[in-house]
Amino acid sequence: MGIYDLECEQRYQLMVTRLKKSGEDILSQMTPLKASLGHLAIGISGEVGELSDALKRHYAYNKELDMENVIEELGDIEWFMEAIRQELGINFVDTLRANQDKLMKKRYPNGYSDAAAIARADKQEVEEQPPVPKCSVCGEPQFDTAHGVTCNNGHGGAEPL
Repeated sequence: MGIYDLECEQRYQLMVTRLKKSGEDILSQMTPLKASLGHLAIGISGEVGELSDALKRHYAYNKELDMENVIEELGDIEWFMEAIRQELGINFVDTLRANQDKLMKKRYPNGYSDAAAIARADKQEVEEQPPVPKCSVCGEPQFDTAHGVTCNNGHGGAEPL
């Protein structure tokens, strides 16, 4: 364990303040479809957690695999997936075809290999971000807060960017 660093914690808190999207912004952009999709995404995440827990009990604790529970959780996951497809006007067969094309034609045209799995991560493009204004006092990046512009060292107080 390292020594507690209050300055590090404060910089981290400022970073989180800078990067998180406010509830007001999220709410102002909310639509019934977005609310439904958010509900379904959280629902499917919960069911995946329940399936993972059932499988963990088998592989980590050497308990007999509860197939009835696994089937139940897979059914719950499928229910949420179908609800998402319905909300977005996507049919089941189109989902299967798109997944087959991605896996068989693009990612693993010669079959699975560890090398092919590793190589795909290298093909991801990263969007270039616009330059961030720098603090005139210390050169650290500036960001908006509810109280004006500041940097990780707390310099600021001007109007929001």
